[in-house]
Amino acid sequence: MPDPSQLNPLQIYGAVLPVFIVVGIGLFLRWRGIVKPEADKWLLKLVVNLLMPCLILDKMIGNPSLRDIKLIAVSAGTGYLLVSCGMLLALGVGKMVGMKRGAGLRSFGLGTGVQNYGYVAIPVLLAVFVGADLGVLFTHSLGVELAIWTVGMMVLTGETRFSWRRILSGPVVAIIIGLSLSWTGLGEFVPETVHYTIGWLGQCGIPMSLLLVGMTIADLAGNAEWSVKVPVAGGLLRLGVLPFGYIAAAYLVRDWTPLAQVFVVQAAMPAGNFPIVLARHFGGQPDVPTQVMLASTVGSVLTMPLWVSFGVWVIGM
Repeated sequence: MPDPSQLNPLQIYGAVLPVFIVVGIGLFLRWRGIVKPEADKWLLKLVVNLLMPCLILDKMIGNPSLRDIKLIAVSAGTGYLLVSCGMLLALGVGKMVGMKRGAGLRSFGLGTGVQNYGYVAIPVLLAVFVGADLGVLFTHSLGVELAIWTVGMMVLTGETRFSWRRILSGPVVAIIIGLSLSWTGLGEFVPETVHYTIGWLGQCGIPMSLLLVGMTIADLAGNAEWSVKVPVAGGLLRLGVLPFGYIAAAYLVRDWTPLAQVFVVQAAMPAGNFPIVLARHFGGQPDVPTQVMLASTVGSVLTMPLWVSFGVWVIGM
């Protein structure tokens, strides 16, 4: 495992670069009119209901570390707590800088509070911590998903009603199935051919998701009403304040190495892409999380190696 003195920023940049290249390809496909906006709805359904669930199941089936119920509870619970607090804190900061409800405040809260917990985190985790356990990362993702579909939807829409239908998305169902297979030991009886097929489909999940993100950004970036306070406030909060929560969590679980590694990487993540899609489909202001995501992504080129190095030092690796 790397220590702070051995961490090479180029190693981290190299892990993230393919992510941005695929997003750029999505931009190009929309710019050239190769993929029309009408296709986005069906691509999103394909990703959420098939490809990402397959990726999750592939990494969870037969994973022995997922039999530790305490580890799973801490992982998912921390993800839920920190992302929920991040969204609520972002709402407060948004009000402080003059944002109003109905004019982007709610979208700012969601877009700033949710980090890129999967698409960027996966390659960075694997690059920095060789042999890292993606199954543990997905249990953290379960907590984040639950936070998004409960607190996040309340922040975005103002609705306080609890909707199981929204929570039980494809990835959440896949995580529940994966955990059940691990706890019962039934994962060992999944035929190799079935597991291989699931893994094959799962490999398409992240590239397809990133293409969709690129196409969404292409639709929004040119028409967005840019405001300096949105990217500045969102970027500073996402890259300068919220990471301390995950660094503290990593320190507290430093004896659980796979989980501490996940938290260190989560601390370094820019704002996520998923809030853009949610704001677009649930009546929010998608240009607001777009600005936060772009600003924090550019800023993370400088801050990501710093947070990862600091986190590795904190957990004593």
